[in-house]
Amino acid sequence: HMSQGVKGADWQMTCANLHTLFITWLGEEKIPGYELNGKYGLLIRTATTEIYTRFDGDVEFDITLSKFGTYHLKSKTANSVIAKIPELVLDK
Repeated sequence: HMSQGVKGADWQMTCANLHTLFITWLGEEKIPGYELNGKYGLLIRTATTEIYTRFDGDVEFDITLSKFGTYHLKSKTANSVIAKIPELVLDK
């Protein structure tokens, strides 16, 4: 459960023997190509999946882990979508 302390800072959360969950504070910056309402943004990433979320004011997430190692995120205060952002790009 996360509530206060995220605004303006990046977070990292790791569960034993599983991927790390990276939470990046975007502030008022928006990711192009995604239409979400909300003044502030977060990008939540694991090794293969991203969630882009926007919110106004305070934000709160419930994060649970299934018996199969799948993260489940839920928020009553944020608008969220699954995003596809490359982890690695080779520029030529």
